Amino acid sequence: MMRLPVLSHFTPKTLDEAIALASELPSARFVAGGTDLLPKLKRRQLGASALISLTRCEELQTIKRLDDGGWRIGAGVKLVELVRLPELRSSHPAIWQAASQVASPPIRSSGTVGGNLCVDPRCFWFDQTAPWREAAGQCMKIDPAVVCRVAPNSPRCWAVSSTDLAPAMGAARAKVRIVGPAGERTVPLPELYRDDGIDYMTLSHGEVIVDVEIPGSVGWRSAFWKIRRRQSIDFALLSASVEVFMLTDEVLEARVGLGAVGSCPLFPPEVAAVLVGTKLEDDVIEAAAAAAKKLARPMETSDMPSSWRRRVLPVAVKWALREVRGDDVTDARRRYGPQVLLP
Repeated sequence: MMRLPVLSHFTPKTLDEAIALASELPSARFVAGGTDLLPKLKRRQLGASALISLTRCEELQTIKRLDDGGWRIGAGVKLVELVRLPELRSSHPAIWQAASQVASPPIRSSGTVGGNLCVDPRCFWFDQTAPWREAAGQCMKIDPAVVCRVAPNSPRCWAVSSTDLAPAMGAARAKVRIVGPAGERTVPLPELYRDDGIDYMTLSHGEVIVDVEIPGSVGWRSAFWKIRRRQSIDFALLSASVEVFMLTDEVLEARVGLGAVGSCPLFPPEVAAVLVGTKLEDDVIEAAAAAAKKLARPMETSDMPSSWRRRVLPVAVKWALREVRGDDVTDARRRYGPQVLLP
């Protein structure tokens, strides 16, 4: 049985108290649902002297519908709460689809929006027990003095970003509000991430994601596709989210988010540019999928070869685009990924 290390535990009642505690405890970590953090602490992948629970901070627990039809979603909101929102499913299908495909129903009942956005990049070598890593040798993500086991000649870690919400929310033009010891700031969601498997977020110690603001979706169509080994529980082997703005049958604006094919979510403007000014004809969809394949950089970080992920990524992009075009994709979802159903 894997056990947690000995830790101090704090449960502040307000966000200000939580931030003040983090300032006093430089090796403390914030925890909400803990579905990613606690297993990593048990496997000794991460270190901490204390956990600061955010579960009693009411500022993080709210969901609000905005005047423009958008949403302000607290970072402490449980993923299952998003899945149970038919209004979100109608207004922002891609975000709803992403939330509904995170792990399994029990994990969605504990995991939070902020936790999924902050999920630690994964790697087959890194995500092993401490005895396994001690026997086979550590990696750069555990010990910076060691080479990356995936790319031994690289000066950086290639652990892969596995958040499901980030590609969908980033493509939906979401902004993240962050509060910390230095005050408050709001950034576009893509700016939350660095392309580095170790130092993968731009958050400083003591900073907390408070909420995510998603603008209204009038005229926008969206879809999210996730490919994983099993149709439940597993992290993404790759994912694709597409948002297109169409008042008639012509694409006036587009955004694309790619997940699990790099150390951060990718939002390539080159792929979106292929779609603008078109009617999503088959050849346009093929061209966009080919552009996505060129930009993706999957490494041997999972149990499927990187060559396989490069071949399958265009498939996910194509089906997402066909879905926003209005095609019936029921059979394709059955073949390539899980059905997206209310619990």
